[in-house]
Amino acid sequence: EQLGLLLGIIHACGVEVIAMVDAAVAEAASCAGSGEYCHVEMQKYRTVITHLTVDEQVVRHRLDVLDDIGTEKISRLLVEFIADQFLVQSRFDPLHQANTEQILFNEIPNWIDLLRERKETDIHIEFRQRRFDARLKRSAVIELLDPVYDEIREQLTRREHCLIGSRLARLPGFNIQDSRMFLLPETAVFEGCRDLLRGTGDASKELRLQTNLPASTEPTIGNVYFAT
Repeated sequence: EQLGLLLGIIHACGVEVIAMVDAAVAEAASCAGSGEYCHVEMQKYRTVITHLTVDEQVVRHRLDVLDDIGTEKISRLLVEFIADQFLVQSRFDPLHQANTEQILFNEIPNWIDLLRERKETDIHIEFRQRRFDARLKRSAVIELLDPVYDEIREQLTRREHCLIGSRLARLPGFNIQDSRMFLLPETAVFEGCRDLLRGTGDASKELRLQTNLPASTEPTIGNVYFAT
């Protein structure tokens, strides 16, 4: 029903639809060698774990959905944490004013990106011609988010390698010291759908969600087979 609504909106915009493809399947098709995988991605209000088998085709088997574990929850935790840092370090509460609260929400993605590569970073908010500073430590952010990460990790099986979607991959510390996890770039989903663009599309053909695609002929994640 939701896909039908989305398709109606797209047609109303005058866009020709060639196919609808499961994003996890498309991302795996861009890079994965033969083996069993789970693809993990965080959406706004949930995290979806997609179990895949890769041979000549990438085939989706099942989905596990973790409700209430999404980017909305992460943002809420980070907003409260960073606001506390400003309050403690600069005696400034960015949540007290609507405009500084909005600045906080806008800047958090940039600040978190910096912590992916740094142990700490200095941040600031300007308000009424004054500048308020705080320092964020990567270890503190990871400690904050670890309980959320643990809820996700508990659902992952040991015999599967994990493909981490780009939204989850942006968060610091999720894959720390885990060789089974492979971080995917934002372009992976488009690369996985590239061959579909060579088709002409058929407007008269009923469109269904595709849950399998041809596997990559040049995988960047090596062939992995697991004993059952």
